[in-house]
Amino acid sequence: MPEEFVFNGRRLVCPQCRNNQFERAEGLIEHASFFGFKRSRLAENYTCGECGYVHWFLLK
Repeated sequence: MPEEFVFNGRRLVCPQCRNNQFERAEGLIEHASFFGFKRSRLAENYTCGECGYVHWFLLK
C-alpha cells in the first residue's frame, strides 16, 4: 500500500510525476571498484505508486 515518506523534514516527491505516495523496500546495490573488487551496500528504495520511478538511499 503506497504511503507518504518524510526525510529530514522534507516530503519525498517523485521528480517525474510529482506524486507523493511510495512503496518502501530494501535491497543491495552492487558495484565494482577501481581495482575490480565487487562491493555490496544495503539500501532502501521507494517506488512511486503512480509512475514506478525508484528512489535509492544508501543505509549507513
